[in-house]
Amino acid sequence: MIEAFLGLTSLLAIVAVFGLFTGTLVASLSARFLLSSSFLDQTPPGLRCRRVEQIALLPIAASLLAMLALILPALFKLAGLIDDHCLAHGLHHPHFCLRHLPAFDASPLALMVLVAGALSMVGLVRAVLPLYGQARLTNSIARIAPPDRHVIRTDSESPRAFLVGIQKPRIVLTKGLLRKLTPPERRAVVRHEIAHARAGDLARRLMLVLLASLHLPQTGRCLLRHWNQAAEERADDTVAAHGQGLDLASALVKILRGKRPESSVQAHSMGADSGDVARRIRRLADGPGELSSSCWLEWSLIAGLSLVTLAAASQHHAVETVIGWLG
Repeated sequence: MIEAFLGLTSLLAIVAVFGLFTGTLVASLSARFLLSSSFLDQTPPGLRCRRVEQIALLPIAASLLAMLALILPALFKLAGLIDDHCLAHGLHHPHFCLRHLPAFDASPLALMVLVAGALSMVGLVRAVLPLYGQARLTNSIARIAPPDRHVIRTDSESPRAFLVGIQKPRIVLTKGLLRKLTPPERRAVVRHEIAHARAGDLARRLMLVLLASLHLPQTGRCLLRHWNQAAEERADDTVAAHGQGLDLASALVKILRGKRPESSVQAHSMGADSGDVARRIRRLADGPGELSSSCWLEWSLIAGLSLVTLAAASQHHAVETVIGWLG
């Protein structure tokens, strides 16, 4: 029984790892196409955020779909909905079946596949640990302020405005920023950070940083960069919709004249001057222009993954044969 359970687990793990790597490759190609400059200039920021998040989920989605394609025929055979073909190709053939439990001996190649998948999980854990510490620190800072106070003022001379705290987001304004900005500009900056808080951008970017660890390094950096820019422009559009776009643009110019903070993307805070600030100022001054909100690309990708899953499930024997080659 234990040997059969290990066989089922080994078969499922191999398929899951192949799905993970396939999703990583598909995500890399999708990022090149769906996040090209021609599409970015024609797509509203909110849709771009969702597009990046969907691409970031591709490795996990492909892995889950691959396991589903392996499990579904086994469940259908167990329920008597499809013919049992296990005995037709012999018990020596690797098969994922809940009726005829397999005994699968993994070859060195199959073990290498499993080790590669384990290394991907190690990368995910290594990304989680520092982010968890940073998130705890910023949440502690956010809880220092009274419960009814959503804006924290600091004595720093660096002109900065940013959001901290995932559970209870708080807006941090520095003394240097308040001295530089006029009252309308301050209100515009605060409204910008409120837009981030209402959209849950800190939690969403934290999750995106974790998902990026499953991608190729270049693809992960691309996803973070594009999402950060889109999230900032989405918050800018919220400010502009309230008639404060020019005030925010003026505030960004004043912030940039001060000491520029580090531009690295951090998952535990969001600054008012994040992203490509020059592009943001131009959008606030000129308006976003004509944008298409069509989601046909995203739906096409989802439909394609669903069809591939159904095709793989219908070719259950072929999938088992490929695993047999590895084993």
